Amino acid sequence: MNKGIKKVKVFFESGNLIRIVSSEFVSKEDKLVIERFSRNGIINQDSFWDFKDSLLKMNISLTVDKKSKKVFQDFKKQKSVTLDMSKSGSMVLRYVGNDRRISSLVRRISPKGWILEPLNLNSFLLDLRILGGAVVYTERGQDALKIFKEKNSVEIYGFNNQILLKYSPKILAKHVLVLSDYVKNKILTDSVLLDALIYALRDSGCWVNVQEDAKKINKISSLSSVSFAPSTKFFNQIEVFPKVESMSKKINKICSPFLDRWSTLKSPKSLSNLAEKLNDLKIKFNIHPLARRIALLDFEIGGNFDKNILKLPLIEYQKEGALFLAKKEKALLGDEMGLGKTVQAIAAIEILKSKNEDLKVLIVVPASLRTQWKEEFRKFTGREVDVVRGTPKARKRVWDSENNIKIANYEILMKDKEVKAYCEDSLLVLDECQRIKNWKTKTNQLVRSYKFRYCFALSGTPLENSIEDLYTVMRAVQPNALGRSPFPFRKKYLVLDRFGSVLKVKNIDEIRRKISGVFLRRRKDQVMDSLPDLLESVRYVKLSVSQKRIYEKIFKKVYRSWKDDNDSEKKYSGILEGILRMRESCASPELLKEDGDSSKLNELMDIIESGNVVSGKKMIVFTQWVRMGKIICSFLKEKNINSVFYHGGLDQFQRDGVIEDFKNSKETNILVATDAASHGLNLQFVNFVVNFELLYNPAKMAQRVARAHRIGGKNSVLAIHLVSENTIEERILSILKKKKDLFNQVLESKDFSEKVSQGIFSKKELIDFLLS
Repeated sequence: MNKGIKKVKVFFESGNLIRIVSSEFVSKEDKLVIERFSRNGIINQDSFWDFKDSLLKMNISLTVDKKSKKVFQDFKKQKSVTLDMSKSGSMVLRYVGNDRRISSLVRRISPKGWILEPLNLNSFLLDLRILGGAVVYTERGQDALKIFKEKNSVEIYGFNNQILLKYSPKILAKHVLVLSDYVKNKILTDSVLLDALIYALRDSGCWVNVQEDAKKINKISSLSSVSFAPSTKFFNQIEVFPKVESMSKKINKICSPFLDRWSTLKSPKSLSNLAEKLNDLKIKFNIHPLARRIALLDFEIGGNFDKNILKLPLIEYQKEGALFLAKKEKALLGDEMGLGKTVQAIAAIEILKSKNEDLKVLIVVPASLRTQWKEEFRKFTGREVDVVRGTPKARKRVWDSENNIKIANYEILMKDKEVKAYCEDSLLVLDECQRIKNWKTKTNQLVRSYKFRYCFALSGTPLENSIEDLYTVMRAVQPNALGRSPFPFRKKYLVLDRFGSVLKVKNIDEIRRKISGVFLRRRKDQVMDSLPDLLESVRYVKLSVSQKRIYEKIFKKVYRSWKDDNDSEKKYSGILEGILRMRESCASPELLKEDGDSSKLNELMDIIESGNVVSGKKMIVFTQWVRMGKIICSFLKEKNINSVFYHGGLDQFQRDGVIEDFKNSKETNILVATDAASHGLNLQFVNFVVNFELLYNPAKMAQRVARAHRIGGKNSVLAIHLVSENTIEERILSILKKKKDLFNQVLESKDFSEKVSQGIFSKKELIDFLLS
């Protein structure tokens, strides 16, 4: 027995390093708990408040060394958020520290300093603790919390073999809606659905207290009956209660073949089959009304497609895609590029318009695709749609016109105030929706502010570099699928370093399952009968003498910087700049204003001659640099070969002219293009795609190839990637494969294991991989 008072003393060093300096009368068992929070006597600052709470539970007092009181006070200031109450009774958050993560969290939940949505308070407190922060309550803040609990607390208890609920008449309308799905006269209508009710209430922001007697009644009911309800874990899916492990053997034997490891139905369509089996064996079961709706919607995806909806026929998988969008209301169509996402969206628009001709439709696209969308509408529906373009006055006339299908580019969202009003209760279509993958951008924030009724998001690459790309897009389209707050998402699905950078992705199959109800993706190999053959090859090219001299000179300089012990941001930015110069030297010395031959240009000439391009076959040559595009065009001109150049500096009229010349001219068979041409253009008459240099992003590489390898094409397509031998470009090939594997694991793989998989590179990891 310890005779003295148990104490632990800590010392706060500058830089927020927390060191345990002494512990008195602490048992061996208590020390094991302390060791969970410390390493070699050092406590991670983000774990400090959890450490303090654990000591309190063990009746151990925590003291701070007097010499470090000043540093401790500064630490508390950086880690503490004050909760107060305004004169009107609203909660107020105040934060005066400069911890960027905590500042970001406070701004996210409370942009103007007020908790406008008190329902977020519970998750906010959890997110704050993850970041090592704590809440300090003023007296008025305690009163605000009391008022909050009155409106948000539900107590669940058992009485007379029934599960009853107790809550204040002041309880918020949002909770009342949830309760109405499961409760009648403050009694749970189906005891088996206790867990479903708890999850649903907590998901809505409610504070729930469940007594043991309610749990006992639930357990007894679970032995003889089963119930089906919407899953709060997996959006738009049906969960079975009780969980498989709590079912009786008889019920388990019937249900198990239909369930996955999360106790959700493998397919909502199977609900009717399972219900029939339970009914035949006289086993009691209950189906929640919303569960019936989910099953019906899922069944209707494979329903009949009205062939008269369009002037031209669709392929079967395209009909399925159109029905999917129309039935789901808010969904992401992620078909691989070239499979006709545009026409599927147009068909879905026509399905909704057939039910409500007054439905307003806004289609947001990259500027280069406005004309193409307009032409596709005319071709498939005969409709004339409005394109929002021109001067502010001209755009205002378009917004005011009676035509209720309008096409606008993404930049217009930031320019025209009319967009928000037009979008209300409308259908919003986001083509190439990866454009909103960054939640910090104004475009993303604007889209999330619109009160649209329907939303179709289209992208062949919803995940370009990071799993967070997919989360951000889904958060704008259907936030219920992956959650509205990024902090729980990051905690559950990402492994982060101590600076908050992403190291790995985990629980990938769970992400896939969550979005399956609102995300549809088909690959080209699933519909290959409708596509021309695609052959991809890598051509390794030796550097010319001049290129090798330039490359080695830059490499030595970059390598020296990399080996330097300095670990600053400036160092890594300088190294990345040097790596860019190395890549440019692989393309052509002329890019670096140096003299010498480009082995890639000579290889391109060999491809042109061996492919018989001059005699009528068509080729696209992609480069990421406008300067390189000009060099390629000059090189071809010297060889008396006609080419046209498509790049972002051209206006829409010039772009249309370049494509028209390339498509129809017998003398112009080569299109040199930057990635401005890799989005949405239909060039299915092309025979060859040459990637003059490699990008780090496999999605963008695939976009380039997909311009030619598309539905409707009759020619086989050869895609050639030029790679300089024994250079950094060979490492980039490995990066492409690594990122492509991640993409497939998240969006396509059906049997990916639960093991944590390596995700994307941080800046430092990228440099280390390229130079090691």
